Amino acid sequence: MKKSHYVPILVSVLLSACSSGSNTQNTSSVNNSQLAEYKAQLKYTTSITSGAVLGNPAATRQQSFVSPTRGVILNSIRVTLFNSTNCSYGTESQVITMNGGAGVLFPAGTYTSTAASNLSLASRFSGESVAAFAASSVRFDYGYNAVGDQESGWVSADCIESGIGNFDPNPPEVCTNDQPCGFNSLQIVALPESFVPAIFVTESQFTGNLQAEASTRNPSGTFNGLTGADYLCQTDSNLPSRGAGSLWRALVYNNSSTTTNINYYRSDYNTLIAKATGENLTFISSEGDYSLINSIGIAPALVVWTGLSTNSVTTCQGWTDSTSSDGLVGLSTAATTDWGVVTPMSCGSSQHLYCVQQTN
Repeated sequence: MKKSHYVPILVSVLLSACSSGSNTQNTSSVNNSQLAEYKAQLKYTTSITSGAVLGNPAATRQQSFVSPTRGVILNSIRVTLFNSTNCSYGTESQVITMNGGAGVLFPAGTYTSTAASNLSLASRFSGESVAAFAASSVRFDYGYNAVGDQESGWVSADCIESGIGNFDPNPPEVCTNDQPCGFNSLQIVALPESFVPAIFVTESQFTGNLQAEASTRNPSGTFNGLTGADYLCQTDSNLPSRGAGSLWRALVYNNSSTTTNINYYRSDYNTLIAKATGENLTFISSEGDYSLINSIGIAPALVVWTGLSTNSVTTCQGWTDSTSSDGLVGLSTAATTDWGVVTPMSCGSSQHLYCVQQTN
């Protein structure tokens, strides 16, 4: 490809955040919140190893999460029921969110569901718990408060096949007050100390008509170029399971996908890509250029739609046309400015997308 000399263009973004708090600072309304009530129903041990759960036969069909050494402040736990067996995006049947106001402190240790907490949780869904028992899969999402320089956002547990029920009999039965209530399988979630957002490169490739690409995959949806790009990100197989409960937006021209002064990581949630500086899509290094600390992707190098430039807008007619004009692309393994802009490519060609996890 012939390299073009473009620089990423400024794009405005929106930012929202939540306040922090702890049990010692919480008002009575927070301590009496749904999240605090749910916490009180969980079995708690100070151990932060999986043996705290695995060593208890009665807990082998329970859902546990491990709070790290410094503890975590959660403002909510969200539980989603799905009609699919793999918690697929778009198959959600019911969602309940147990809010904790300004935040509930979960000190270091392991928190394990109980028959009482599961029955109470199931009863929160409409249909007198039947929906929870009949769900094909279920997912827990943990809402982190903004603390210090950390942002608020969702950290997701892996999908659990089947809903909440009494899985001791064969076949499983609906649980009640006088019989066990658990999950189809054991789950132990190691929560991170804080929420950090990631950027990944899609597995799939798309023409420059991102509107049509999304409509083909979801004929009942209504998309434009940008919302189509976002949908393609949200449903891509490379989306990390830890971010399954978050919103994702495509990093393309004229899409507010990044937030000012936020550090972004690869989908391993360990490798820092860069900090988004200013109200724009650019990442400015300490040298003052548009390079990254680390590339967004790893080998092999993939070509990615971006449309980013300062001297022309080259976006396949706003990502709605694969037959005319060009779209600017970047290289996924580049840490130089080539990550965002290398050259124009035909809008009829198929390229990847960068996808950005959103803060709350």
